[in-house]
Amino acid sequence: MVNSLNDSYLTKALKISAKVLYYLTRYQKFLTASGFKFENIHVIVKLMWVLKEYPQIVADAKKGEVAFGTLDTWLLYKFHDKMHMTDYSSASATAMFDPFQMTWMYPVLRILGIPSSILPELCDSSGNHFEDISPSIFGVSIPIRASIADQPASMFGSYCLKEGSVKITLGTGAFLNLNSGKALPHLFMGFLQ
Repeated sequence: MVNSLNDSYLTKALKISAKVLYYLTRYQKFLTASGFKFENIHVIVKLMWVLKEYPQIVADAKKGEVAFGTLDTWLLYKFHDKMHMTDYSSASATAMFDPFQMTWMYPVLRILGIPSSILPELCDSSGNHFEDISPSIFGVSIPIRASIADQPASMFGSYCLKEGSVKITLGTGAFLNLNSGKALPHLFMGFLQ
């Protein structure tokens, strides 16, 4: 599926359009989009496969009966009587998130046939918006003040809080994380976005 997506006329047209838009505007978002490549690891590819193989899910999504999310989304959903949200860092790992606008890539999702109604609300990694765990779970109400996972959590745990801090994780995969501050660096070819 990945090869057919990357070789499709639609993907090629989107990349060429992004290059032209970058040339005209010099907006970093378009330069980044011009080099985008679908990878097997991207959640968007897996979600597209599920929607293609199980058309009933699309029908159920139109009725508001389907919710999609990351692991933290599922945990928050279970802990909060159906709260459907995720933080920006978890959303960024799906290849469906626009880091320039800090929102889901709605036009791309529409083109790829992914109903945006199934996506969780986006929020900061910490704050009072996560509310408290329902007392029906553990017998008491427990506040959740942060939700962050995987590499972003590791960056925080490694105290890479200053702009320019770098962390490399070697394990089942190899991850290079850079705290770029408020600026979004151009993503080099070969790096997952």
